[in-house]
Amino acid sequence: MKVLQSGEILRGVNIPGLPPLDLDSPNVTSAVRSEEFAPDQFRLLSNHVRPLVIDRMTIAWNEISATSKLVADFVAKFVQVIVLQNENTSTRHSSGSNGQYIGQVVITNPHSEYAGDIEIAEAIVHEAIHSLLFMALHTVPWGTDHNHTYATGVKIVSPWTGTPLDVEQFLQACFVWYGLLHFWDLALRVKTFKGSDKARSLG
Repeated sequence: MKVLQSGEILRGVNIPGLPPLDLDSPNVTSAVRSEEFAPDQFRLLSNHVRPLVIDRMTIAWNEISATSKLVADFVAKFVQVIVLQNENTSTRHSSGSNGQYIGQVVITNPHSEYAGDIEIAEAIVHEAIHSLLFMALHTVPWGTDHNHTYATGVKIVSPWTGTPLDVEQFLQACFVWYGLLHFWDLALRVKTFKGSDKARSLG
């Protein structure tokens, strides 16, 4: 919900069952994922692209729910809000979350030509897994300060993306990609996402 200077109230978009979408709060224009980004790098999605984004989010959520009620319930439990933002310097679609704001998922450039409903669905499930892992890490940290495996500067090259990751990031990636493998296996079995504009990528 957003209150304009005129006193008019703009209510947020509600997709039944999906965690709330944030298109207008200060978080949308903030670098909430990382301090690496420039402070003016993000802006609100324009009114022109919002219907497209809402349509993609709705289809993605409906297909997640049709694929597995268990996965949909998992997302609803561990994702509290989805921040949708437009990155000024790129058209690349991406998603992220961090342990400081557990349950907050950020999806950047959901209006991009590279962000169909399959990519949106994968981002939602991907970040829901991270949210669970962040909660687990607050309870039982992986490793100790005396364990050299977790020493600062130790990097492992991701076999999926080629990105150098620290040990905790690598372990989280193992859980995430394992979970996504099983999610897409379920989707193939029950034949969901077949109406997607990117369905061909699933074979």
